[in-house]
Amino acid sequence: VTTDTPVKSPLRQVLVDVATFEPRADGTIVLSAQWRLTDGSGDRQLAGEAVTLTGQAADMSDPAIVAGMSKVVDQLALRIAQGIRNAGEPPTRRGKGQWGKGQWGKGQWDKGQWGKGRSAGR
Repeated sequence: VTTDTPVKSPLRQVLVDVATFEPRADGTIVLSAQWRLTDGSGDRQLAGEAVTLTGQAADMSDPAIVAGMSKVVDQLALRIAQGIRNAGEPPTRRGKGQWGKGQWGKGQWDKGQWGKGRSAGR
């Protein structure tokens, strides 16, 4: 989260509006949010969805609730990452840098923690 103006205009933006993120008395963790992937100007939506994700705290202790909430945030991150992958590559910038070399999709999204061995349905 930042309020600083970027040096260069972004090629894409991910916007997340969280409606609910709370533990319930029975240990259920609930996260209701809507995320959107837009072009750099924010004028055109490329992907997005409204989701309600749930998880379960092992018990009602603070550490267990925090761990449960972290797992639910992971579920949301996986959904967003999949949406970004499905939206395809952004247009490249001319010149040097990550975007100009076509590196989108060759880093953590495909090979790292988001790409393999984890399921959004935990």
